[in-house]
Amino acid sequence: MIEATMLELFFWGLLQGVIVAFIVSRMFPWLTVTGPIIMWKSKKGLKYVARLAKHHKDILKDYGDFGIILAFGILGAAYVFRRRKGMKKWAYSVAASLFLLAPSISNLLTSLVSANAALTTNSLFLGGLNSQLFFQLLLVCFGFSFSLLYLIIQSAWGVLYGYLTGAAVQAAVAPALPGIAVKGSPFQIPWYGWLVFPILIFVHELSHGLLVKAQGLKLKASGLVFLGVIPLGAFVEPDDKGLKKAPAQKQMRVYSVGSAANYLTSFFVLGLFVFTVSPFLGGYYAAYSSYYNHPVIGDVLQSSDGYGKLAGGMEIISINGTSIPSIAALHNATASAGPGAVLAIRTNNGTYNVRLNNKSMIGIVGLEDTYKPLPLSLQLVAWAIKFIGLIVFFNFIVGVMNLLPMYPLDGGLMLEALLSTRLRKKKARLIGKAMTALVLLLFLVNMLPLFIS
Repeated sequence: MIEATMLELFFWGLLQGVIVAFIVSRMFPWLTVTGPIIMWKSKKGLKYVARLAKHHKDILKDYGDFGIILAFGILGAAYVFRRRKGMKKWAYSVAASLFLLAPSISNLLTSLVSANAALTTNSLFLGGLNSQLFFQLLLVCFGFSFSLLYLIIQSAWGVLYGYLTGAAVQAAVAPALPGIAVKGSPFQIPWYGWLVFPILIFVHELSHGLLVKAQGLKLKASGLVFLGVIPLGAFVEPDDKGLKKAPAQKQMRVYSVGSAANYLTSFFVLGLFVFTVSPFLGGYYAAYSSYYNHPVIGDVLQSSDGYGKLAGGMEIISINGTSIPSIAALHNATASAGPGAVLAIRTNNGTYNVRLNNKSMIGIVGLEDTYKPLPLSLQLVAWAIKFIGLIVFFNFIVGVMNLLPMYPLDGGLMLEALLSTRLRKKKARLIGKAMTALVLLLFLVNMLPLFIS
């Protein structure tokens, strides 16, 4: 795992991007190079997309409508079912919007069947029961687009409040690059997380292309985007003029379906594992848990109460006298203690009393499970389960985060299309730009702990 600060990541990422783009522009002039960004465009495969879309028009349109509901909840469903009369419209809208509770339902089923935290999708829903219920209500009524905005506002306030009061703060938004540990980031993804990206991109962009063709719109090309050697994503390129002239619902279907595809892929893979593979792994889970040693600290945030007491490299042996064999056990111990609780944390270097922050966190980043020597068979099964967990995690996170109401994300384009049904396009565009500025500001506030200790 490569370690870097946020500034180092930005500097070296931009530098390699400029160098690689310069070399590529000289060696491969047929590629499109803009600054450090490299784009590869192709028309290969468009005939197959058109053929597939032609035979599945109706189901693809329903697929796109599901994406609209995913983005805007009952509000979006009321728009999708607007031609239904009276109570039927709202009955359909509420019923369709209940699919937004899938993350919570999947977590319950996953914990009941497999008890495997690595496969959890519900990483967004934290806090006490009341706050969780409020968020679930918000999600059903307004979808992921505005519910995520609420979460980002809430976490940004938590960061600012922490700085104002001197309390421990931790970044709520941070890069999640496989193989790179950003100092202060709570997210660390193993290097093989990069192997998930082809699945993620293929599902997302294929769905966009299918919806474009299913609705009789022109598809000009598809391609890949890189920052130097770092893959940023893929794209399908519809005819912009034709898409902008299309009815709002057609536009929204095209924009939303990529997120819907990632969202459904996440639950499909999770369900497939939980109900077909996991029941046969009971013996594996028992054997694997017996090889846990103790989690090791990567780093401690300076703003936390544990700074100066705990340190990188220490093993966490127990908390309040309860043995801590794994990261999952540590999370259970801190969550059950609650915000502000003082914990007696025993390490291999002594015992320290540490107060939790307002999110029931110790302020540790880069935690790693350690094991007694594992047999090769257990190592291979563990790797496979973690890789499946990354497929679930990345598809879910990318699917819902892409619905945020900001440009150039699909959520921002959807918001503009939805507003344009009631407002002039210029005014809808202006609101979209204002929302983009707000979300970017909130992201910056949430990332402040990565720059300011």
